[in-house]
Amino acid sequence: MCHKNNYNIIAYFSNNFNYYFYILLFFLLFFVEVFTQQSSSSTPNTHTLLSLINSLEFPTQREKCPSNICFNGGTCFIQINNEGIKEFECDCKKNFVGDLCQSKCSINCQNGGKCKRLTKINENNLNEFCECLPGYKGLNCEEDINECIEYGDKKACQNGGICINKLGYFECECPSEFNG
Repeated sequence: MCHKNNYNIIAYFSNNFNYYFYILLFFLLFFVEVFTQQSSSSTPNTHTLLSLINSLEFPTQREKCPSNICFNGGTCFIQINNEGIKEFECDCKKNFVGDLCQSKCSINCQNGGKCKRLTKINENNLNEFCECLPGYKGLNCEEDINECIEYGDKKACQNGGICINKLGYFECECPSEFNG
């Protein structure tokens, strides 16, 4: 997209939205709590605020397993699910699938696509598929998506920008008074 110059900060905040959203939410809840409590008593009730914040579900980070149980170069990660139970997950190397990365993939994913296993056989009589990176599609992620055509030149690049399709992404050539 082509933005008026001096608005690069918008891109920074949009890339870090979750982080800033939770900070903003915290301060908003804090000031609402303080204002509400001050109008009804002389001291704010921080216990209510903390219980409200603790009830929010914040994204959890994955940690590496203490010992790697994954095969074929896969990496084991532990994360806590919504019930508070630790679960492991193997992040498999290219062309390997399965809960423990124990099987070689029968299809060849291209352009950074990742082979994934299905629980049922799909319409192509395969129990595997390629999960394509953004900008690619097709059975094997072999086809570049032309974002300029897919999104439309005016939607992809605004303010008179010209959309230029690249492999896996697009760029906007903006008029001199805009950037993006």
